[in-house]
Amino acid sequence: MRNVIVIGAGMAGLTAARALVDYGFDVKILEARDRPGGRIWTDRSLGVPIDLGAGWIHGWRSNPLYSLTRQFGIPTQSTDYTGSLLLDDSGREPTSMRKLLFSSRANRILTRLRRLAQSLRKDDGSGDISIAEGVEIILRESSFSPQEMCFLNRHLIEFQALNAATLDEQSLFAITDGSCCFAGHDLAFPTGFDSLVKAYSSGLQINYGETLTSIKGGAKTVSIQTDKEAHQADAAVVTLPLGVLKSGTVIFDPPLPMHMQKSISEIRMGSFNKIAMRFPSVFWRND
Repeated sequence: MRNVIVIGAGMAGLTAARALVDYGFDVKILEARDRPGGRIWTDRSLGVPIDLGAGWIHGWRSNPLYSLTRQFGIPTQSTDYTGSLLLDDSGREPTSMRKLLFSSRANRILTRLRRLAQSLRKDDGSGDISIAEGVEIILRESSFSPQEMCFLNRHLIEFQALNAATLDEQSLFAITDGSCCFAGHDLAFPTGFDSLVKAYSSGLQINYGETLTSIKGGAKTVSIQTDKEAHQADAAVVTLPLGVLKSGTVIFDPPLPMHMQKSISEIRMGSFNKIAMRFPSVFWRND
């Protein structure tokens, strides 16, 4: 039986390990943290599960993550942005703002941006401009109410936060492409996303608290060194986070191919912060 070491117990590492086990391989996972899940990290210090990392299944139809929740009996809750509570700076919920944010009138701003992108796109794919330039063009051509500008700014903030790049660096063409591969409502986890991780990682051999320092590929074996000990395997699957790969703290021998190094260097990562607040009483609508 061939033995394989998987580096990282995030969802990529867990999925690789489970597939290899199913095919009869002897698999061991090395994980630097003291828990599985990687970017899926549920905190319960406020008395309720708060997902600090990944928090949703985006689109449930044909989504393999949703299939896993059914397989392991993990409860989910359908959610969408129409369930948001919007308050102004005085703490009141302006009815006009709520109607605006979910109206076709507000969506015309994004529609104008998409139509501009379509009009600029040439047959050869050229003609692109940045989102920032596109916004300047539609603002020059049309006037928008303060509420509509609030709606626009909300989306522009999301573009920057989710894509880890300023509006000057993002293609206007990108907003014409669908970002989600799956249809259906988004789903959240009432018991925490880590409920799925715990079920998914059950039965796998995972060594926690081992940080990879170097990996050397030989003719027939792979030598792996962590901050604790050395490991040997017939093969290895590396699922290190992009941030770790960018840091250069792991030595690859032989070095990764130049095209991989170039991709690691050029792919951007953003800093996405979540703020969770617990209130002494419920002041929002029951729905």
